[in-house]
Amino acid sequence: MPRFLILSNPRSGSTLLKDLLNCHPEIHLEPELLNDEIQIDTLPLEFLESKLSIRAATFVGFKVFPEQIFQRGLDLPSIVRQIGITRIIVLWRENILETLVSRRIAEKTGVWYAPNNSAVADGPTIQKIMIEPQDLIEYTTDVIQDWNTIVDQWPLGISPIYVKFEDLIANPMEQVKHILSNMGCPSDNFTARSSSKRQNPSKLADKVENYYDLPLNFRERSLNVREIFSLKQFQESVMGGLPKEILPFAPNREPTVPSGGWKYRVAEPLITYAVKQNVYDAIESGSISSAGHWPRLLASKLKQFFQLPVAQPCCNGFTALMLALQCANLEEGDEVIMPSLTMVAVPNSAHFVRARPIFADCAKNNYNPGWDEILAVSGEKTRAVIVTHTYGVPSPDMEKIAEECRLRGWWLIEDISEAFGVTTTIQNGSTKLLGTFGNFACASLYVNKIIHAGDGGFIVAKDPTFAIRLTSLVNHGFTPSYHFVHFEPALNAKINGVGASIACGCIDEIDQIIQHRRFVAQKYRTALAPLPVKLMPFCGPHDTPWVFGIVCESKEERTSLRAHLANYGIETRDFFFALHLQPAYFKKYDEIRIQPRLPLSETLGSTGFYLPTHSNLTESDLHHITSCVISFFHKQDQNTLHAEIPLLQNKKNKQSVQIQPGTFHVEIRTFNDSGSLNQTERRSHAYFDAVKLGVSAETTIIQERFDSKVELVNDMRDCIDKANLLGLEMAENMKTYFKPYLEYFESQVNFEQDAAKPWLLEDPKLSSDPELALQLNLIPTTSDPETLQLLLHLIKKTRPETIWEIGCWMGHTTFLMAALCHSLSIRNKIFACDAFKWQKWMERFYDDQQQILPGHSFLKEFKNFLAKFSSSIQPVVWPYDIQTLPIELKNQRPDLIYLDITQEEEDLDVIWELIKSNLIPNKTIILFNGLSYKSIPFFTKHADHLEGIAKPSTMAKAFLFKSQTTDTPRGVITPKNLVRKLNFQSDPGWSHHHKNLFCSSIAKLRDRFHDPSAPILFFPAVEENLCNEPDLFMHNPWIGIVHSVPLYPQQFYTPDLTRLCSQRYFPMMKNCKGLFTLTQLQAKFLQQNLANVYTFPIQPLKYPVDQFQDLRPSTVPNSIQNGHVVDVVIVGSFSRDFPFFFETSLPEGFQKVMVAGDEEITKACASAPSHIKILPRLDENEYENMLLESVIFLSLIYDGAANTIVLECIARNVPIVCPNMEACVEYLGSDYPLLYDPKYADFGKLLTLQNIEAAIDHLKKMDKHQLTPAQFVDKFSRGVVLQSLPPVVESSTELALSSKNIINFPTFDVTICICSYKRTHHLTNILKALWENQDFKGRLQIIVWNNNEGRTGIVTRICNPYVQQSNESKSLELINSTQNHFCSIRFAMPALMKSNSLLICDDDVIPGPNFVNFFISAHTKHPRDVLCVRGHIFLPHQLNLDEPRSAWEDYESVRFRDDHAPEQLIHFVHADACFIPKEALREVTSVEMPDQSFALVDDYWMSFILNHKFNRKLRKLCTAGLPQSPIHRTQDSDQIGLALHTRPEVREARLQLYIHHMIQNWPQFPPEPAINLLSPEEIQLIKHCKTKFWDQTHTGFNVSSKLLEADVCYLEKWGVKSVRIGAVGIGQNIGYDQCEFLTEPDKQIVALEETVKLLASHGITSVLTVDRRLASVETWTLIASTFAQNPSVVGYDLVNEPFTELENELHWSNLPTQQDSGVEEMVATYKTLIQGIRKVDSVTPIVIEPSFWGRCYALDKLPIHELKALDSNLLVSFHFYEPMILTQRCRNKGQFKFPGKVPIYENSSGSEELLVDEKFIRNRFEEVRQWGEDNAVKVVLGEFGICRNIKGAEDYMGAGLKMCRDAGISAYIFSFRDHEWDAMNFELGPDPCNSEPIDNNIMSEIVKYIE
Repeated sequence: MPRFLILSNPRSGSTLLKDLLNCHPEIHLEPELLNDEIQIDTLPLEFLESKLSIRAATFVGFKVFPEQIFQRGLDLPSIVRQIGITRIIVLWRENILETLVSRRIAEKTGVWYAPNNSAVADGPTIQKIMIEPQDLIEYTTDVIQDWNTIVDQWPLGISPIYVKFEDLIANPMEQVKHILSNMGCPSDNFTARSSSKRQNPSKLADKVENYYDLPLNFRERSLNVREIFSLKQFQESVMGGLPKEILPFAPNREPTVPSGGWKYRVAEPLITYAVKQNVYDAIESGSISSAGHWPRLLASKLKQFFQLPVAQPCCNGFTALMLALQCANLEEGDEVIMPSLTMVAVPNSAHFVRARPIFADCAKNNYNPGWDEILAVSGEKTRAVIVTHTYGVPSPDMEKIAEECRLRGWWLIEDISEAFGVTTTIQNGSTKLLGTFGNFACASLYVNKIIHAGDGGFIVAKDPTFAIRLTSLVNHGFTPSYHFVHFEPALNAKINGVGASIACGCIDEIDQIIQHRRFVAQKYRTALAPLPVKLMPFCGPHDTPWVFGIVCESKEERTSLRAHLANYGIETRDFFFALHLQPAYFKKYDEIRIQPRLPLSETLGSTGFYLPTHSNLTESDLHHITSCVISFFHKQDQNTLHAEIPLLQNKKNKQSVQIQPGTFHVEIRTFNDSGSLNQTERRSHAYFDAVKLGVSAETTIIQERFDSKVELVNDMRDCIDKANLLGLEMAENMKTYFKPYLEYFESQVNFEQDAAKPWLLEDPKLSSDPELALQLNLIPTTSDPETLQLLLHLIKKTRPETIWEIGCWMGHTTFLMAALCHSLSIRNKIFACDAFKWQKWMERFYDDQQQILPGHSFLKEFKNFLAKFSSSIQPVVWPYDIQTLPIELKNQRPDLIYLDITQEEEDLDVIWELIKSNLIPNKTIILFNGLSYKSIPFFTKHADHLEGIAKPSTMAKAFLFKSQTTDTPRGVITPKNLVRKLNFQSDPGWSHHHKNLFCSSIAKLRDRFHDPSAPILFFPAVEENLCNEPDLFMHNPWIGIVHSVPLYPQQFYTPDLTRLCSQRYFPMMKNCKGLFTLTQLQAKFLQQNLANVYTFPIQPLKYPVDQFQDLRPSTVPNSIQNGHVVDVVIVGSFSRDFPFFFETSLPEGFQKVMVAGDEEITKACASAPSHIKILPRLDENEYENMLLESVIFLSLIYDGAANTIVLECIARNVPIVCPNMEACVEYLGSDYPLLYDPKYADFGKLLTLQNIEAAIDHLKKMDKHQLTPAQFVDKFSRGVVLQSLPPVVESSTELALSSKNIINFPTFDVTICICSYKRTHHLTNILKALWENQDFKGRLQIIVWNNNEGRTGIVTRICNPYVQQSNESKSLELINSTQNHFCSIRFAMPALMKSNSLLICDDDVIPGPNFVNFFISAHTKHPRDVLCVRGHIFLPHQLNLDEPRSAWEDYESVRFRDDHAPEQLIHFVHADACFIPKEALREVTSVEMPDQSFALVDDYWMSFILNHKFNRKLRKLCTAGLPQSPIHRTQDSDQIGLALHTRPEVREARLQLYIHHMIQNWPQFPPEPAINLLSPEEIQLIKHCKTKFWDQTHTGFNVSSKLLEADVCYLEKWGVKSVRIGAVGIGQNIGYDQCEFLTEPDKQIVALEETVKLLASHGITSVLTVDRRLASVETWTLIASTFAQNPSVVGYDLVNEPFTELENELHWSNLPTQQDSGVEEMVATYKTLIQGIRKVDSVTPIVIEPSFWGRCYALDKLPIHELKALDSNLLVSFHFYEPMILTQRCRNKGQFKFPGKVPIYENSSGSEELLVDEKFIRNRFEEVRQWGEDNAVKVVLGEFGICRNIKGAEDYMGAGLKMCRDAGISAYIFSFRDHEWDAMNFELGPDPCNSEPIDNNIMSEIVKYIE
């Protein structure tokens, strides 16, 4: 630490100055340590050292008087030398009489110091003394003598800091700052105050009694110490006694440091980010010694930079030169020629190897000697030449110098300390790097050099043999083989690791450093060229000086100019004092050779100086410096001069943001100019904010949330403003640092991305293909998985034909893209671009490191990895220094680019210029991987062309290339981008339609609107598609075209419009979003019949027709005129009235003709009268000719459809005789001449030549434009149906991205609501259970509502991964609330739900895997009910008016039902796990709460409202007996205080609500059972009728409950006497037959009554059954109470096809051997149902079925006696489809027939076979009959059938029915007109494609047994 003295006489203000200086935090000044009153027991100098060494301040000193020095026997040089004094403050008092008086008063009073609080200074007493003249004379003599002695002893190299007492008193702060600036101590933000006051401040006349008696010259006697120094020729003393002839060239004293310190230092170190990072790495890694990593790396970088084989870092430039001279093996007395104008280290190096430095003068106009100057001083002992390229100016004649040295055998050593990176021009005009000419190049790496290490140096050599020796010489002469054997003396010249790390960072920045040096030189030269000074020579062709020098006209001008610049805070430095004049070397070697005069070096050294030159200077800095230089030469007044110089801000202390070692605490450290620490801050500071913002910025780049961007930009600007306001040193750095972030985020402000990331569903590991996955895993990659997921998603959605991968490395991503494209059948080309060169960093990712040879190609390995997809991959070599686009890419236009090769802005600019012209505007997507601080400026710059479209949570981002800027803001979707897309389903395949015109029009629609990912399905033929693919209608939103007529009962399988509007098709129609019709009549019918149920639009279209260019005219008029017979032809079969055609009467000259075609018209042809001509099926040409030569006849049974034959005639102007039905008139017009009334069959007056010609003319004049396919497509696309659908965005921007969701509203099967408050610790497990572990396969919407604002961050972090994975199948939405709305947030759900059902899961419930399915299954059975697993019921009671609280305290009238209690209806639903229909939620929200506190018991309120106001059932489900529990409650579920129901305010709200609903008479307790009004005799009669029915044997059908009268007529025609209702049409999960018993039971029972009544009216009885989903006490009680007295209902089949869980896994052959507890549960259910029925119906027989789906094999498992004991009026029904491998077409698959053999076990090779024939059936039926007889119970065959296309189906049915007849078993065939599944609709015959009833063998066989 610097030490200093205050040297003064007593009473000269030294105490005051000490107090003032000690106010500075970096200074500690001791008092007079050499005072004679202080006892010193040791040597004085040791005493001083002991006192000073214990002080920790930066500057330490003490006061001393000259007399004290002398009295202690010391001298000033000894003190300076041994104590280490570097600065001496010389303080004196000018008025010597004042000094003497003050001293005498102090001696008299004994008071030498007066503190501020002392009364001495302020007392009224004035001390007076007498002063004798002789006393004054002696005192003056002593003081002057002491100062003369001090000057004589003054130590060399110390400059005094002069301070006069009078100036100190007048302006203490100015003097203190003057001292501090000369000491190099900062003075900003520093205030000095003294703790003492001036003693006896009175005037001398008041203090000296004889003042006026003293002579005047005595009273005015003064002391001027500065003058004493000057008179003693202080200059000579400092210069060490140089001869007078040398003094003119010697430098003057340095300018005084200004009071504010230097604003511009002559040199400052370049400390870049890379440098700091290297230093941090070195320290943190512990690699700080010379043996560590960094010196080796520095050597490597130097070798690479100079392209030389040897590089040895060392401790400084001096040792580097010594090492070179040692390697040159110089001997004592050898001469080394060197410049005189250079640094003293150069001759010192020669001196210390015992060589003799010989100084050469500079060449003309250069700062270095040329060859001539070197030759001039050479001699016989010359052995080496050192050139130094002083100040960066290349030495002239370098090529010649090198060559001449080589010829003479001289060593050439280049000292490039000041010329690192500088080049020079050689003879051939090229440039060559300095340092590469000589045998050696040496350099200092001192902190002020171009490249620095703080301190350090290096040597490079051309001869590789020097490597080993230099390694030894730099390290004490150690040798590798013999470690402690030293062959020559050597230095310890090693560089440390920290210094080497700094140098490495600087070398990495050398291009920028050189460029900046060039910029500095250019600015100096431009500004200073007009001045009368000589500027330094150019430093190489690029002018890159180390420092920028100026040569003045004289030394005096130089001194004045430097002093002028110092006044403005600009530090400068003299040129080197010529070495041959230096005291150290002047005449040193005169005894050998006389050193000549070197005039150019002498002149430059005495008149030149250099300006601040370093890498931290800005353009404004240079402007200020040059302005100050210019002002020196302007002869203007001082005010004008100051006005010319730009204002300069006060210099700020250096500040650093650091992390405390070993901690994560950030602190701000402030340093002064000397580098010492001023202060440390660990609390609020703008820099802390900046650090946080920097971290946030990196996170924001990764996440890029809109709110984060906006907040970050605002916070950054606020932080910059705060730093500027506080004047912080790093404010500008902060602004520069934030600038890329600010500009980037502002350029991307319009980029907003939804939380959901659809690409997260992609598989970047190819897991679905293990072979490809294994191969992919072998290829290394650095890409993040989510980046790859986005890439795959983009490929899937855009299906690119051309992909560029710029930066493919080993091909991992290439392989992944190729595999995906192959799987999607995308025919494309992937251009994989890379340099394909091994690099060092690849070692971390590549296992086989032996293959990694940096610089070598790995293209072969790449091709090997990608061999599987080589046909679609084109490797492209992309050089590191690429300048032109590779030829393989020049003609390619990429749809997708994956850019993963660089993060550098400059590199990206180069790539952009290469690829930009090949990009496709508004189509090419660029996925860039490497978004960082370095790369974002590129995207800011090109934001108008690169629009962000997708951002994964990685360093990647996808951009869409835009060709030019538009007025539309980025990211805004324009209307032209919005289109409707549909998922087109299968065409109807109507190839029989002439020219397939309808299907071709649909194909045009498909081309325009089809998108396989569109959520809305389009069915070209609704009726046909509805029969073939009903599931698609039930589970997806859809639109379609209807073709049918309003009523067509003959065609039962394909529904007519009446059936389409019936309840039967409700499950399908509820998803309809719109219908197209082809006639107005169809549209009106649908609107009238659907208006009360559906609200979707219905739009009529016109059926498209052909447009003929060369239309041939009809020949009919000519034929009539020529007397030819004209054919009147009937074509087609749909809704044709063939009998009417047969009956019609035609005029003479016309004959009836029929054209054979499909099966129906062919059948009609067969029954046609003989006079009708039958034509075979016609080909296209024959058909066209027939139309032109005939009159077409159309006869229709039903109106409504658009008939294609009408359209064909319109298109060709062919006359058609048409009924005047509405649909025909719509197309032909009401004035069409050939319309007829279907009531009349005589066409004699209609078919005339006049009418036919008029009809043809009418058709010609029709506007057929509306019937064109183009109009069909246009009306379709512009009409109400399509426009009512939500659009999607048609552009590559949105195809794969979440912005599509702006207009996409997915629907879900169920919504789960989680209300979170304080149990956030369970939320992770809850979401995992719902998202990952559910058995449910449907679409799931999860809404998490966080009621706790204080836990928003926690909940958001837990939910975010699921939010990002949200898609149309599974979605999570998070809502954060600032207030606690408790659980009443459920009532807000209807507006948020995207499903029709809400499933509540509280935060204390962990769902099991079957959680959703458990409730969905129950909801299917009870779709209108509210479902829960626990709750309360109220027992019948009255409100206790005196003690209402007792109901909930004593629980006398309330019962709790937990999860395991049996299923039952309750009054109070506990909604912790609860299923609520959306409509129920709407109902409860429609009633206002009378008391807001009811929100605390929202489930109680909901239960009351829904049950009381809306008659909804509240059903508690049972979780007992399930294989796994659907819910698990947490341990804190009922924790007091945490669980809401435990809180007192909740209990009070519950009590209030209880009183409220009891007053309103809820609940209503059931009344006593109604009294049966029938007499016992009447009841017995009904029972007898129903029972007697079973005494006879009947054969009937299983039928739907939705039979039409036409259907019943068929049954009656066949002789059917009984049917079984309830087992047909139940194959769906929703919308199955009679499912309304769950939703609207009252409505359903009425419908069932109507069906039973209809059947009874035709003499048909009914057996009623229900699907197991409907089999409840409530349902059967309702049915039984309705039909108890109805004699046509002869049986209740309790459960259709029951089964147990165990039976799911069993084969029929081992069924009897298994024990099954499920049978007991089934029997228990039977008993419950029987008991319920018998409460309301004691007469109707009850039918029960065995388990195992009612199959006969399970009869023995049925405990029939146990059931008969409960009720004797029982029948047992069994079902027979045995064996099912034969009877079911999905299992038979055409393999087996009846009779024939089938395997007993399916899918088992070598299975034993079973012969299935009539005997097999007889044996089974006999076993059943015998079982019935043994158990005294009537047996019924409830279902029997075989798929109609199975070979031998008629024989199978005949064998079974025959056996039933013989055994007396009534049988019910499955099935009659099942609209869902026609496989056993036997009237359709054996052809599975037929959909119309036909005569067939199967049906004939069945009818035989019915009759």
